[in-house]
Amino acid sequence: MFGQHWSAWRCVRLSMLGLLFAVTPAFADQKQDLRILIDSSDSVSSATTTLKLADSLEMFVQLLPESSRAGIWVFGAEVHELVAPQQVNAAWRAQAQLALGSLVATGEFSDVPAAIDAATADLDSVGSQGSVGVVLLTDGKLAVSNSPMINANASRKLLTSRAIELAGKSVPVHTLELSDDADRSFLQTLAGSTGGLALRGRSDRELIDSLFQLLQAIAPTPRAPLTG
Repeated sequence: MFGQHWSAWRCVRLSMLGLLFAVTPAFADQKQDLRILIDSSDSVSSATTTLKLADSLEMFVQLLPESSRAGIWVFGAEVHELVAPQQVNAAWRAQAQLALGSLVATGEFSDVPAAIDAATADLDSVGSQGSVGVVLLTDGKLAVSNSPMINANASRKLLTSRAIELAGKSVPVHTLELSDDADRSFLQTLAGSTGGLALRGRSDRELIDSLFQLLQAIAPTPRAPLTG
C-alpha cells in the first residue's frame, strides 16, 4: 500500500529522482491546469507498484510549475477527490505528498469514465483560466462491472463520445500504463483521440522517463533527464 513507512532505499531513490527530473526556472512562466487521476483498484495497488508510483508522483508534484493549478483524484468503483484543484504552492505540494502516502486499494473495479467525468466537470467554468490536461495513471483495465459486455460498452462510449468532446475543448488525456497487462490499445486510442501522450511506466526507470516526458509536454525546458 501507499502507506508504507519511508525506508533508507526510498530516500536514496527520491534523491535520484530529483536528479533525473532536473529542470530550469522556465517552468515558472507556464500556466497549466492539471487533473491527475490515480487508479486505486486492486489490480494496480500491489505493494511494488504503489511504492514506485508514490515515490515518482511525490517528485512529480514537487516539480509542477507554481503558476499552474492541479488536483488529484483516486478511483476504483467510486471516484474521490484526494487533493482539491488549487494553485500549486508549498501548501498544496505538502498536502499532495501526505495524501499520496496514505492511499489504500478500493476493490476490483476501475471506473475510468467516471474518473474523467469527475475531474473535468468544471471545464466550462475554468475555460479561459489555463490549459487543462488530464493525466490518467492506470493498468488500463476499464472495469465498471463484472460483465465483459458492460465494460466493452463503457469503453466504446468513452472513446467515441466523451473523448471526442474533450478533444473539441482542447483537453488532452495523457495515459500512463503501469502494467504489462494493460489494455494498451484502449489507452493509446484514448490519448491519441484527445491529443495526449500514451506513456508506459512498467518499470521504475520507464515510469521516471514517462513522467519527465509529461513534464516536458506541460512546460517544455531545454534540459533532458540525466542518463547512466
